[in-house]
Amino acid sequence: MRYLKLLLKTQDLGLSVEYRCVRCRDCWSCKNADESEKISLREEQENQLVRESIHLNFNNKTIDCTLPIRGEESEFLSTNKELAIKVLNSVCNRYHKDDLVKATILAAFNKLFDKGYAKLLNQLTEVERSVFESKDPQYFIPWRVVFSDSVTTLCRPVLDATSRTQKRADGSGGRCLSDLVVKGTLNCLDLLRLVLRWLIGRSAFSGDLSQYYNSFRLDKRQWNLQRFVWKENLDPLAETKEGVITTLIYGVKSVSAQTEEAVRQLAEAVKPSMPLLSGFLLNCLYVDDMGESKSSLEECQNLTKQADKVFEMVGLQCKGWTFSLEDPPENIAKDGHCIKIGGLTWIPKVDAFEVPIPLLHFGRRSRGRLDDQTTFFNGEFGDLDTFVPSSLSRRMVTSKHASIYDITIGLKKDLREVVL
Repeated sequence: MRYLKLLLKTQDLGLSVEYRCVRCRDCWSCKNADESEKISLREEQENQLVRESIHLNFNNKTIDCTLPIRGEESEFLSTNKELAIKVLNSVCNRYHKDDLVKATILAAFNKLFDKGYAKLLNQLTEVERSVFESKDPQYFIPWRVVFSDSVTTLCRPVLDATSRTQKRADGSGGRCLSDLVVKGTLNCLDLLRLVLRWLIGRSAFSGDLSQYYNSFRLDKRQWNLQRFVWKENLDPLAETKEGVITTLIYGVKSVSAQTEEAVRQLAEAVKPSMPLLSGFLLNCLYVDDMGESKSSLEECQNLTKQADKVFEMVGLQCKGWTFSLEDPPENIAKDGHCIKIGGLTWIPKVDAFEVPIPLLHFGRRSRGRLDDQTTFFNGEFGDLDTFVPSSLSRRMVTSKHASIYDITIGLKKDLREVVL
């Protein structure tokens, strides 16, 4: 049955020569008929909720949104302030003496505070507080600290919208924010398509949208669903303060589909006057990363100028554009020479790229953080025999192969077939 499904899928990838009338040739609903017929009724309902949750406000130059919820808030959630405080205390007790980790956490939250994406209750007006503070439930998103697989890479705070609440006596509650919101269907997040389009042309460019998720303003009536707790300077003895996140935020299940829907609506809005830009928005974005190539540098520059104007219409902003045979902007390239795009490392000045290979190690992780005693291989090829453990498991070998982030995901799938 599995091979039959693969055969049918392969056949579906061929060219479609079905007739379409003049009116339907430019109709996106008709063009996507093959995709829409394959989704379930539940997915269609979720997609409709996602579509209704996004509003492009061209007058105020903002993107206004609500969380696409699947039912009554009180049926899914109960107030979980006590749990959020326990998680906060554990983070403070663990890291308040670790200057490196604490500085990273404070920098991340101060960025949210300074931009107004997160506000403490004492920073809100009485009118703003009255809209949501009396609602039941009040969902507090616990946040924790995660680390990358390198001892030299800093950590980052992560919001956990999958944290469950307690059930009430009547049986309601007991679920999490990610259960309350819908996921929706993702159609535009195609990393392979982005990389191929970026590679194929003579001149290439890339960009990165600034504070992408935080550019979506959340309706004040739903601020009760994005509460958080905070201690100044991560001091365990400091007063516990309450706040709200006023925008969409990473960690909530519906955010990916909502941001994709906003881009789709923006592409549809500009399609009559800027068809090339519309295609760029639909095919060349992967979350906040953008990449495309054209036959000339002038075409690339014209497209980015159009993109900047359109982004400004809804409050979005690109950090900076990088072009072939030019140095990248200083605020994008940490070393002044290289940038990341689609998992690849691009050196735009010489228009060359490489697949980054992580340093080899066999350390163990705890909460995503490598042991401080982890050693990395930095010798000659002949020294591998003394560095690699004498007993290697299939899990260890597969993990080392999977650590190379590239677009040859098909080879990694083939590896699983070989193991089986």
